[in-house]
Amino acid sequence: MSNINNRGDGANVKLYNRIKYELEAAKEMMKTGKQYTYWFGRYSLANELLNELN
Repeated sequence: MSNINNRGDGANVKLYNRIKYELEAAKEMMKTGKQYTYWFGRYSLANELLNELN
């Protein structure tokens, strides 16, 4: 996240925080075992987007 904060771009920080939230939510939902494939897909997408921002 240091790259985003150093630029001072509020929109990117907001996007980063949203993606981070999705990543954590998907991780927690995968633990329940319900709709695992759906949540794994969301987790994978959020992880890819997070990697792009960093």
